[in-house]
Amino acid sequence: MKLHKIRKKITYLAPFALVIFMAMTVQARPSCEQKFLSLAPLPITEAHREGIRAIKDQYGPQYLKYSSTSPEENQVWIDLAQSGSSDHLFFIVENSMLKRANDEIFAGDKDVVTILSNLHKYYFFQALKFFAPQGVSNSLASYSDFKVKSGVARVELEPETITEFEDAVFWSYRISMRRMRKTLDGIASGLFDDIGFSQWMNVGFGGLADEANLAVREVRRTGERWYTRFDDPQTQENLRSSLRLIEYNRMRLEMWALTHPEQAAPMFAIVDDQVYRDRLRLPEDEGFSLDEAYIPNQALFEILRKERTVDGLRQKIQDRFKVEMDDENLLHLVSYAEGIDLFSPALFIPERVSANLNEAEFGGITADFVGMGADNWFVVALAVAKRMNLDRNLLIKIRENEEHLTAEIRLKKNSLSRFLREWIADRFSLDASEVYCSGDDCVLWLKEHLPPHEWEEVYSFLLYNFAEETRSPYRIRFSSISDGFPAERRTQMATVGELLEKEMRLVLQSEFSFDEYKNILIGNILHSDYQLNSLIATRGNNRQKIIDILNDHKEELQVRIRQKTGINQIELGRIRVF
Repeated sequence: MKLHKIRKKITYLAPFALVIFMAMTVQARPSCEQKFLSLAPLPITEAHREGIRAIKDQYGPQYLKYSSTSPEENQVWIDLAQSGSSDHLFFIVENSMLKRANDEIFAGDKDVVTILSNLHKYYFFQALKFFAPQGVSNSLASYSDFKVKSGVARVELEPETITEFEDAVFWSYRISMRRMRKTLDGIASGLFDDIGFSQWMNVGFGGLADEANLAVREVRRTGERWYTRFDDPQTQENLRSSLRLIEYNRMRLEMWALTHPEQAAPMFAIVDDQVYRDRLRLPEDEGFSLDEAYIPNQALFEILRKERTVDGLRQKIQDRFKVEMDDENLLHLVSYAEGIDLFSPALFIPERVSANLNEAEFGGITADFVGMGADNWFVVALAVAKRMNLDRNLLIKIRENEEHLTAEIRLKKNSLSRFLREWIADRFSLDASEVYCSGDDCVLWLKEHLPPHEWEEVYSFLLYNFAEETRSPYRIRFSSISDGFPAERRTQMATVGELLEKEMRLVLQSEFSFDEYKNILIGNILHSDYQLNSLIATRGNNRQKIIDILNDHKEELQVRIRQKTGINQIELGRIRVF
């Protein structure tokens, strides 16, 4: 890196001296390591397993697919949210622990988390109908999905009525949480506290939906209380400080990238206004101006979304990029990621299509898009780069970026759905027309029986050709089950293959360069005798190396999968690489 470029950047940084000082004097917050230590994985006991089975048996039939609102009601709410008008009072009740509950607390059994979220949703809205001030209930537009429950009241109401309505939300929250404690502890003593359900739900208020979303994210970040308003003075100051801190951390990381260009190359994107427009497919006359700026790329954001401890981050960066970073810059990365997470917009959809294999009598495939959250963080990073003013225009710009990204993801999802139909139905003359897609995954149901060896051949052809046609095979996670599983277990059994794929990638990423790693596609298939076979497509000349590495770790991988699923019959079987 030429010296004059570094001097140019130092000259650019000079005016921000005050900003840096202010960022460094932001009120002390809990460290990321302290925060995440308090969220260590729950050790699942046999009592917990019995409780989980009881939850599914007692509440699954009514609440697994329960929705408190119709798609039409959701659309009314979304239209209000997208109007940009501040003549409303939005509130959002968010399940802030959804990902951890899915991945860690219940070890991939997403049905349990869905049932509990929907049960709380039912308790909450039932209480709100009772506590809402007279005449307000009819003016509410409500929205609900698998993660967020929210409603909006029109602010033409008198100020005292608005206060009454906020009180109604507070009481509804308290009552719903009390009912959840009674329900869970009635199933297994202490279960409410064991799964940390008191930390699951938070509330935020705002004049815009995105303001309410930021408020509830601030509650999640601080952990100091379970609700706040966007216009609360302390919340406003916290958010402004967070925005300044994002830019301060970005500038420090940019200086590291300038002085370590070779190490930074696979981890950072250099963006300007043209890159910004190209990334979001914006017209040339889009009003935007951004001088050259360094921000983490999607591959680095994938790591940052899952790892927020310095030691863990150092190891994952070393494994994936073969790069060593010092502790100071690792801390800047952690702090930067927390800020981007705070400002990332919520995704609101009118209807959630349930993409599962429960009705797949003859088996099927799940295909999960990996890295959508990282893509979302990347466009948020584009919007906030070199911006430190917290105003409505910034929130609108972030929302516009997200809408462009959503359109791009919709195209990818349609392409995947079309690919599944063509390869299974057309090329193998099978009636496999049942393909469903939800927010970030698709499922395919087989409509006729295939012997296990034939199904594996079809599956391997699909993986091979998909790997050839996509730019980044590692960003799709395939899993499959053969026939023979009872309906109530099929979706859960498909998650076994997903868990193994994640564990395999942890092993492989430390052994390959990122360019090799990103061209590996893994598809696991679980048979009814609980043999779990692995089919792997790769573009590189590394087939035998992949087999050798995974065979060396097979026993370790099997122990992990058995521990995470509680299914001791699972046997890791053949590994085929093509």
